[in-house]
Amino acid sequence: MLMTVVEGRRYERLVYEGGELRKRQILSVGAARPIDESSVALPIEIQTYHEGLLQDRVETRWTCRGTTDDMVMSMLAFGAPRRNVRLRADQESPGPLYPSLPSTLSSSGQLADLTFDLRIEEGALAALGGRTELRLTDRSWETLGSGDAARVRIRGKVDARSFLFGIRVRRTELESLEILDPDEGLVRHELRRAGATWSVLGLLPDSGTATPQIDEEGHR
Repeated sequence: MLMTVVEGRRYERLVYEGGELRKRQILSVGAARPIDESSVALPIEIQTYHEGLLQDRVETRWTCRGTTDDMVMSMLAFGAPRRNVRLRADQESPGPLYPSLPSTLSSSGQLADLTFDLRIEEGALAALGGRTELRLTDRSWETLGSGDAARVRIRGKVDARSFLFGIRVRRTELESLEILDPDEGLVRHELRRAGATWSVLGLLPDSGTATPQIDEEGHR
């Protein structure tokens, strides 16, 4: 799974609070381009809607180390409408980051833990040392069905911590569920908090405006 899997794709992100929809965002991903020998930039436009009306539109970019291309898919579900965010991703434990698709050698397994460090590079929060650290742990995968078209479900845990002046100001613990398709890459990423849906990210069809109804079993 490489960064190019998400290039040119559009995703819808729904954010919930108390079981009610609070925010709807459309993430349009541009083409990755190299900045230097060790990093690349991924442009993203984020449109935020409230009660069906466009509330905000932000053009931003994530600057990522060149060796972390295959980790970027997991970040889409956490995408925040801020300008010029620098993303650093590290593999914390041995093992694959994602299963090979289509999966022909096995039907389940464990995946490496990941750490993401997001730093804001301009504005007031940048001056305050604003950053967020995300740890994805206990990641396990299983195939949904059989054959070359079988999708994969990945479960894991998320520990999100926000810092100002180097001091932790907020901590959020979430459950993560991803659905990967052999051809389309990430098609759904749901985050849950205390058993309730916190947000859902879904791949938009090329010519549509509604998220495909893909459940946690990988069905449309």
